[in-house]
Amino acid sequence: MNLSHIVAGLICLHFLTTRRIAMLAVQSLPSTVAHELSHFVVALLLGCRPAGFSLIPKRVRDNYWELGSVTFTPGKLSTGFVALAPLWVLGAASYWILWLRPSSAAIGEELLWGMVGGITAWAAIPSSTDVAVALRYPAGTALLACICALLLV
Repeated sequence: MNLSHIVAGLICLHFLTTRRIAMLAVQSLPSTVAHELSHFVVALLLGCRPAGFSLIPKRVRDNYWELGSVTFTPGKLSTGFVALAPLWVLGAASYWILWLRPSSAAIGEELLWGMVGGITAWAAIPSSTDVAVALRYPAGTALLACICALLLV
């Protein structure tokens, strides 16, 4: 474990313990941008015609806030990939940043990579809406799970 792992862990812990929505929205803006962009780009690449992109927080029910959203046209196979895009795109990116990237002797560079890795790891977590959409389209989600399983073996 190196310094970048510690910084990434502290960033994730900080996000977990933040209670005020305004503070959380500002602090998690980089994560929200990365999360929503992953949905948008994957939807665009898979021909799902993304139509809406928002980074404005809004309350959707008691004690539940939506920090951003992307709307797109669902497809039978592509929707699982789009709904879980943060998990597989940003998950792979954070894994590379925190575990595969060569370490640096410069403390400042390691701190920066730790921040980027923590933000990326936090952004990779699927929202409850992401999971619900993925489960509504099981064919694409199952295909994504099979591809990920084959890559991990």
